[in-house]
Amino acid sequence: MAFDHADLVLSLCTGLGTHQELPDDLIIYKKGPDCVDCLKDLQRFLRRDDPDSRDVFFFLGQMDLPRNDLVPLITTYPNDSDIVYNALKVLTFLTMPVEAGTFNTSLQADYIEKARAAVVEGHVLQQMAGFLASHLPDSVCMGRESILRLQLFLLLVRNLLIMPEGSGFNRTQTSIWTQEKLIDHLFEANVVELLLAVSQHAGQPHIRDEAPLLLSIFYHLYNNVDPEKMLAAKWTKSVSHIPQPPKQAVHASMARQRSVDRKRRQPVASRRLRYGGHFVQRHNDHTHDIITKACQPVEIQMAAPQHKVFREPEKATTSNRILACLRQSADAFLLEAYGLLMPVVQKALAPGLGISVLQRDDFLHYLKVARFFIQYVCLKLERSSSAHTSINKDPTSQSTTSPFSCISATVGWELFHMVRVMWLSQTDIPGKSEDKDWELQRASLGLLKELLFALHLAHKQGTDADKKAANRLQRRLLHDDMRESGLLPVLGRLIRGFSKKYQGRQDATDMVEALHVVLETYEKLSSEEGGKFYVAKKARAKRKQTATDGTEMGSDPTNNNGGFGEDCGKDSADRVSGAGTDGCEENGGTQPSKDGEQLPKEPHCEGQERTPLEELLGKESSEDEESEGNNTEQLPSTKEVYHDFSRRLHQEVAHPDVVSFYIGLLNGNKLTEDATPEQDSA
Repeated sequence: MAFDHADLVLSLCTGLGTHQELPDDLIIYKKGPDCVDCLKDLQRFLRRDDPDSRDVFFFLGQMDLPRNDLVPLITTYPNDSDIVYNALKVLTFLTMPVEAGTFNTSLQADYIEKARAAVVEGHVLQQMAGFLASHLPDSVCMGRESILRLQLFLLLVRNLLIMPEGSGFNRTQTSIWTQEKLIDHLFEANVVELLLAVSQHAGQPHIRDEAPLLLSIFYHLYNNVDPEKMLAAKWTKSVSHIPQPPKQAVHASMARQRSVDRKRRQPVASRRLRYGGHFVQRHNDHTHDIITKACQPVEIQMAAPQHKVFREPEKATTSNRILACLRQSADAFLLEAYGLLMPVVQKALAPGLGISVLQRDDFLHYLKVARFFIQYVCLKLERSSSAHTSINKDPTSQSTTSPFSCISATVGWELFHMVRVMWLSQTDIPGKSEDKDWELQRASLGLLKELLFALHLAHKQGTDADKKAANRLQRRLLHDDMRESGLLPVLGRLIRGFSKKYQGRQDATDMVEALHVVLETYEKLSSEEGGKFYVAKKARAKRKQTATDGTEMGSDPTNNNGGFGEDCGKDSADRVSGAGTDGCEENGGTQPSKDGEQLPKEPHCEGQERTPLEELLGKESSEDEESEGNNTEQLPSTKEVYHDFSRRLHQEVAHPDVVSFYIGLLNGNKLTEDATPEQDSA
């Protein structure tokens, strides 16, 4: 590949150092005299590289710089902080994730995968952990140099955990093996423990800005891990055998590496290295011309590699030892850092997508990490309760500590409201619109479903305080039954309009499970209120009828206000059926008059001086009402009615499209997991 300053970049790579062979056939790496300056110059070239063509990246990837120079420098000179720091910076540039729309993404992913494999095989993580630990002070205050080293360490760990993706690049068994070995080395080098220690200070000013990056690391660490399998894994001291790639692929990779090394060790010219022409020498004494070749050109082909030995299996298998390590770290993360890291990121996400300083990927990482750990805690509680009931059947012994205390930072109303608003905003966008984000809709629905299941589980295994809090959250969340924003109407609309082109089986499963828990919660709340659970409905605007003289029908012509009179309002209140509003709603919660036409007061309104909406908001709403004024008043376009569970169930679920959706899901029709619009359009 020809680009400007290619010879200079090559001279910088040559100036890093050389491999020397000792008499006992031991090969060591010896740094050059200008090693640090060459590393800094390479950083400048990578920083100013064209983001679309990435000429410098392709050139260094063809030379396999991480395996040939960077990793040997880090492992040979671990005590030289300047060499390690600058080599890690170059390695971070060479492992940045592939950006969509750039040139030859498949070859970029191949070079990144080679760099990840070089780091794993070279045991660089131990030096990385020691490099960071030696520069982290014991006190809370950190200097600028320590902060920069922490940022570099976190960014490089994030880059290594991301499995490269690109158009035309297939994840082979080798890349999956590299990922498992990388996670194994992260635990052996105590990198995960170091990440947990840093996460405990997420609220500090010098680490608060790195909280999204820490969350991204934990997301990629637990990505594609089944919480149920992780919970069932058992710790074993013996190291289980991680599936190794076949010997043919290993030998082929070693042969390619030896050929590259031979080409690099050939004595070539320093200035005309990339010239692949021939020189012709003519002398009077010779009867024919002498043709000599100046040097071997550096061949860089932009085509995808042809040696692909493996095929990706349907599901990647993770060893029992790695699952056990992940389970142990998950328990430590929930106990020590989950409640400190998640609120910091949630506060940054609160303004919303497009307004917050964080990007779309940060929203996705937060939603998926919260879903994973909430699901893990719920599964853990269900398994522990079943084991407890089988051993001890005495239910009187109940702990005062809440079993949901470890995830209390992500089960509050703030998160419910944020996820619900995010999900509804995506459901309102048409499927064919460019602004539609199917992945964000999928992630928000998955987290909302797990939150509803957690509230449902709190009534069974939570403390008395957990039950009260869960009951209040359920009432507040399901109080909205409007067609545009209610959970039941929106879920019914999404199921009826399910798109096989943009949605997969996981989306269908989440919808079914979310609908199940919503219906079960409505049934519980209705039974607690004797079938008279209050919900908010959109009030229909009544059209005013005018008489021939211009006055409104049913009004007093002498009334200048033009509104309904007191008698008309009383007659309209008397005509309300049992499924609508009653005297408790009309009189503001006071005892209604004992006329024959009026309904008796409901049991849940006795002894209360608040409206049903205030009851759902809790005690804090009545305390803040005086200070907020009209902020807590209900909108004029809504009204509160009794929720007829049976009628609403038939309206939203008893539909031919819903029945067809369930039949197709049970029969296993073509619903591809993790379907994306790009895959379907291709």
